[in-house]
Amino acid sequence: MEGMSPVMHRERVLLVEDNRDLAASILETLEESGFDPDYASDGAQALRLVESTSPPFDAVLLDLQPLFDTGMTKAEGVVASMAALGPVIALTGTLDSGTEQSLKRAGAADCLFDDETTPRSLRRAIRHVIAVGDGHKRRTPRLFDPSTGLATQFLFWEILGLAARRAKRNRDFFALLLVEIADLPPDGADAIGDAVIHIAAERVSNVLRGSDTVARFEHHQLAILVESMPRVEDIQIVAEKIMQELAKPFALGDIERNFRANLGISLYPTSAENADMLIGKAFEALASAKTRGKDHFVFA
Repeated sequence: MEGMSPVMHRERVLLVEDNRDLAASILETLEESGFDPDYASDGAQALRLVESTSPPFDAVLLDLQPLFDTGMTKAEGVVASMAALGPVIALTGTLDSGTEQSLKRAGAADCLFDDETTPRSLRRAIRHVIAVGDGHKRRTPRLFDPSTGLATQFLFWEILGLAARRAKRNRDFFALLLVEIADLPPDGADAIGDAVIHIAAERVSNVLRGSDTVARFEHHQLAILVESMPRVEDIQIVAEKIMQELAKPFALGDIERNFRANLGISLYPTSAENADMLIGKAFEALASAKTRGKDHFVFA
């Protein structure tokens, strides 16, 4: 498509992990999430790797569990040295508030317990530390996607958290809708993907109220917050209108293409009562919709 040449940007993530089986799984997740991963089996190898590349990394995933047997001081020292390579996310099987605070004082930007190292949690943690920077060189988080002007995933998490607290206080209801556009490139980081997401967001916004929120979640996903709409029937009507809009052809340059979509919906408070669980339920509903083929929506 003339005039729409790809513009690729993949954030560099370094994984430091001595368990090769676990490392392979995490590296696969990073690849599928659109990151550019490097791998080191220990800190020494990580430092040698950095000498032959262009530091710093956008994020460093650091498994600290093997170091806890040698004491917290050793773990803190490794965190401090790795923090020079990029914002550190500490992966650990042992995590309490005291340990977490110690690691963050040593320079960790975030900490994840073993049970939290799901693909979704990893993506969220990485994108969060990239948005806010490390503890020593903190920068203003990117609130809007530069390619589409939509709210970023970082901003959406903040809005969703506030909505959940407000709804709890006011005994209100709201819906979270997660739209995934099919047939886009896997990483979505190109001009065509950006154009499709931008058009999709405009169409979705046309069937929403001005008070509702549309954000770019993953590269090929839109997250939608619809507040103060208690009836499931009303949410279903909104979902049907969204699917009708996204089923229309997309004009890209001189041609038109169809990019079909699926939609997962979670409801506060019936599906979950906090932001993280609401996102999780919406992802589960989206996965269920995708098993039915294209152009389907499913409630959690």
